[in-house]
Amino acid sequence: MRAKRNHNRLEQITHYVIARTPSDELGATKLNKVLWVIDLMSWRERAESLTGLETYRRLEYGPVPTQVKPVVGHLISSGWVVEKRTSTPVGQRKELISLVDPDLSGLSAEDIDLIHRAIDFIRPMSATKVSELTHDTYWEEVQPDGDMSVGAASIWPGEIDQDALDWAMSEAESIDVR
Repeated sequence: MRAKRNHNRLEQITHYVIARTPSDELGATKLNKVLWVIDLMSWRERAESLTGLETYRRLEYGPVPTQVKPVVGHLISSGWVVEKRTSTPVGQRKELISLVDPDLSGLSAEDIDLIHRAIDFIRPMSATKVSELTHDTYWEEVQPDGDMSVGAASIWPGEIDQDALDWAMSEAESIDVR
């Protein structure tokens, strides 16, 4: 039953992102990246994925939810979304336009706020820039077409300072790890 719920949640959030983002600012690449950022932000803030997905596929232009094509296909076949192909200076873009208001049942105000923050983060960037942004150290470590864990990707790499090291050592001593 979980996979069905995840599919429905992914569809609901995908439709909301399409409905709330101008079509000329949201092609397929940017849609994938908004979903990725939604899940990364959710994992960092809540220790769970908002879409219900635990992994994305490592593809050439960055992480992609493998279920997104059937989800968008269902939104189109249901008459809720239409796809328009548009020429851009760098090639064709598949623009998605919502024809009906998305179903928000089951989404909290905090969920919607998180979705808006992800849209606002990705929206001003080009698809190329967004793809480059997702080509981080973790993406480079995963084999092409491999699964990328949302939880693992949500960890920000950084320097370990002496305070953090001292804390970790005291925690290790308290649980007798050494």
